[in-house]
Amino acid sequence: MTVSDEAFASKNKVESSSNFIREFLTQRNYLEAKGLPLFSYHATEVEYKRNKDLLRFRAPTSLTLNDRDWCACFCLFSAEWYRREYQTGFSWAGIFEQLGYELDANQRSKVIVKGLTFWKRPINKHSAYRNDYLGSVFAEGGLPFALLAAEGSRFQSLFKRLLNEFDRAKSFGQSPLPFIEQQLIKLPDAFQAQSTVTLLHDMVSNLYGLIDTYELEKQSNPAKHLDNLLPKWRNSFPIPLDTQLGDEFLSVLLSSATQQRKVSKLVSERLRLTQWVKGTERLAFNSEITVSKKLSVDLNKQDLTAPIVEVLIYEGDKQIADLGMARAELVKEQIILHLRKTKVTFTRDVYEAPLKLVVMQAGRIRLSEEIPRSWLPCDEMPLLLNQQEQLSVIGLGSHSKKRNP
Repeated sequence: MTVSDEAFASKNKVESSSNFIREFLTQRNYLEAKGLPLFSYHATEVEYKRNKDLLRFRAPTSLTLNDRDWCACFCLFSAEWYRREYQTGFSWAGIFEQLGYELDANQRSKVIVKGLTFWKRPINKHSAYRNDYLGSVFAEGGLPFALLAAEGSRFQSLFKRLLNEFDRAKSFGQSPLPFIEQQLIKLPDAFQAQSTVTLLHDMVSNLYGLIDTYELEKQSNPAKHLDNLLPKWRNSFPIPLDTQLGDEFLSVLLSSATQQRKVSKLVSERLRLTQWVKGTERLAFNSEITVSKKLSVDLNKQDLTAPIVEVLIYEGDKQIADLGMARAELVKEQIILHLRKTKVTFTRDVYEAPLKLVVMQAGRIRLSEEIPRSWLPCDEMPLLLNQQEQLSVIGLGSHSKKRNP
């Protein structure tokens, strides 16, 4: 939605909380709060500063603490501060520093309950008996964008892994949330909150939904193409959109998701690995590898001395299965292997060793390609299993209990 910042900027610096709330909702064509997370209203920078001025001028008194609209303004400001300025820690200090005063524990509980009730939003809990007021307003802020920007390329790399794990989990009919939690373990504490895990899951889901609906993998500039087709597509994401940095950040994420979806489709068509627990008294695993009948490989014409090659599966440095003979054909400077046998099943011997696709000719290895996520380090970390017809391996990683601030 487009909010008229000029109209807001022309207002007097100090105003009533009821006037601010009324105009805030009116600008979005709402007569009342809709029960949406506060970040989804996409408060602008002008609105954020205007709300701060209002709260600084009308410091807490017995009157303001009982004013529903003042409490609503306080919750909105606190959520927006988290979205725009949060960097580290889990305290009210940053919010109070901006406002120039503090609320004690009793005042905070009263204000947050009254304010979030106005917005028709729930209060998070530490446990069945304790409300989590700070965690509640942080959750309303969505993702801490200043922290995301500070993480820079580290978050971009993480997001690419999230995209990959999301596709992988969905292919097994599983929730991607446990996989997302595993990827976030080494990031700052703010990313450990369950609300943040859920938001990142929803971001990936929304991006993939846009990519699939509008076939963005066919576009050289997916963000620009989507801007033309669906100008307000960014509004569904918990990132400030009134700054160039936020806009560019989301465009980069869309490009990463588009590329990952393209790669995932190619990989799934080219080679697929399934591993599951073998039904024996001792722990054992079976693996099945399926490849395309026309398998592209990273070889060139000079790598081969004849058109016939042998395609093998190695476990570490030892052959464990084979896909038989194949005919190599040069197509547009790329070698394509034509296989008769496209599926092989075998029992693993050395679980912690990666599986490899090996192309051999005249007794020499011409290509050794490691198959991603094929190693099973059972002694080092737990395996994530999916019980359908059999216990299939769907991932690995350490177990960590997440807090919900």
